[in-house]
Amino acid sequence: MQAFPDGGVRLAVAPVAGLGRLALYEPRRRTVTVAAEATRMAPGNLAPLLAHEATHVQDLVSGRQAAEVPALGRVEACYVEELRASLIELEIWRTLHPPDGKPIPEYDYEDWLNVELAAYQRNPDTYPEDVREWYAEYPVPASHPRSSYLSIPYAHERCGGLLQYSLPGPLRVWPGPIAAHLVVLMTIIIVACSANGP
Repeated sequence: MQAFPDGGVRLAVAPVAGLGRLALYEPRRRTVTVAAEATRMAPGNLAPLLAHEATHVQDLVSGRQAAEVPALGRVEACYVEELRASLIELEIWRTLHPPDGKPIPEYDYEDWLNVELAAYQRNPDTYPEDVREWYAEYPVPASHPRSSYLSIPYAHERCGGLLQYSLPGPLRVWPGPIAAHLVVLMTIIIVACSANGP
């Protein structure tokens, strides 16, 4: 979570869920925006979502993204970055709800995390192809076996398309105490994950 202050990134709330996403990182605006609907979830449920976005921030701040784009090409670098962020997100979720996710999910996002964690645990070697598929084919065809889950949190970019974002409505910046609480929570979770290994 040190990535947020290192990148000068602020947390904001906006009605982005109407665009099919729960959160997104906008490097030019130095903002991670969380859907207002997502803020109704418990902070522990926001932790994986923020960890995903923090991974993108860290990739930019550390120079990793700048190195991967020329080395791999823009599209392949995008897939690699999304896989890295998705695996961090799943690891946080598994740490919060061992070993298989939350037994009784209350929100679509929790259900999605459970489904994706199960897919990863079933076959970690093929999971990168799942990630590639969701980013390459968004919107996900209804015939896809996990179509009801894939479009929920990660409509924020197509690796094969333009990486442009637009937000409806005004942004509301999260008050400092809430943002600070989330940063502390994420730091504790990341330290716990690091101590336990992947």
